Amino acid sequence: MQTATTPSDADFSVAPCSVRGFKISNPCLAVTPPNAVPCFRVSTLLTQALMFIILMGILVLNLCSVPIRILFSFEFLSKICLGLSQGVDFSINLFREMRDLGFQPTVVTYNTVIRLLCDNFRYKDALVMLDTMRNDGCQPNAISYQFFFTCIEKPGEILNLFDRMVESGVRPSMETYVMLMRKFGRWGFLRPVFIMWKKMEELGCSPNASTYNALIDALVEKGLIDIARKYD
Repeated sequence: MQTATTPSDADFSVAPCSVRGFKISNPCLAVTPPNAVPCFRVSTLLTQALMFIILMGILVLNLCSVPIRILFSFEFLSKICLGLSQGVDFSINLFREMRDLGFQPTVVTYNTVIRLLCDNFRYKDALVMLDTMRNDGCQPNAISYQFFFTCIEKPGEILNLFDRMVESGVRPSMETYVMLMRKFGRWGFLRPVFIMWKKMEELGCSPNASTYNALIDALVEKGLIDIARKYD
């Protein structure tokens, strides 16, 4: 081997609630219009009720001086938002609400929010969240960037973001290299494939079976069978 459309605010009116100085604005907003189908209305109301109960539970535990980070995982709350909320904006607002209450998100929490934004093609907002993450003293990891790499559809943008990741001190994982090489290979771009291979070597990563297979598959995809055999 060689190395190489939502309802308006006027439709629903819910007053903010507070607990000993902690304020949660509209924690249980109804988000379905009056003419919505019953099953959708019930599902939405249950989701909003669950969010409200969780927030109230967190406030009670906090007032009782219970170590909140032990008894209640903010990641769990974020994943509930990801799976059950009415969309990105609801989840982001809840994320900000928790930060305003003084709860410090972890890298897993930030990655969950970044993933949600990237999945909804809100890359600029996701990049802002990445900067917010650093400003809060939480260092992004390779997974933080992989959500961008998975969704971005332009090789140049991916390579630029990869360089930004490395320059910020984040070390790419082998999974990152393999994922990018396979993505470029599927698109039929060999130059970015070899760029990733070279960067991998420059950063001191030894190719493994997965990276060799990704390189070989990219070469075969372009019909370069003889060159591919050199890496077999």
